[in-house]
Amino acid sequence: MNPLALIKRHRRFVVFCGVGASGVLVNMLIFAFVLHGWPKADGLDGHSIAAVNVSALLGWFVSVFTNFVLNDRITFADQSSDSETVWSSRLMRYYVSATAAMVVQLVVLNMSMRLVSASGLLDGVES
Repeated sequence: MNPLALIKRHRRFVVFCGVGASGVLVNMLIFAFVLHGWPKADGLDGHSIAAVNVSALLGWFVSVFTNFVLNDRITFADQSSDSETVWSSRLMRYYVSATAAMVVQLVVLNMSMRLVSASGLLDGVES
């Protein structure tokens, strides 16, 4: 089977993956934007643990919303309902289900920061 036929056959999956990739990009852009605007302090690369965590949470929050909207309007457009109460209810359920990923993300982020800080890998590195 040629690649184009395969993509057409699995269109929904391909679009779903594209939406997920856009969510990663949104998450990282928001994270970097918020962290860049945060005042520097003593800590990992000049940023406090609080600044890194708040930036990660805001990135997660925005990316979950954009993923939901894109999946609702593009990936699963044939299954969407126009009712605002149904839409907001589905959005809240989406946030609840995405919370597990956010918890894992924050745990990995904080463990990584502690490991990098304890190892001294960034000693002498200027940002």
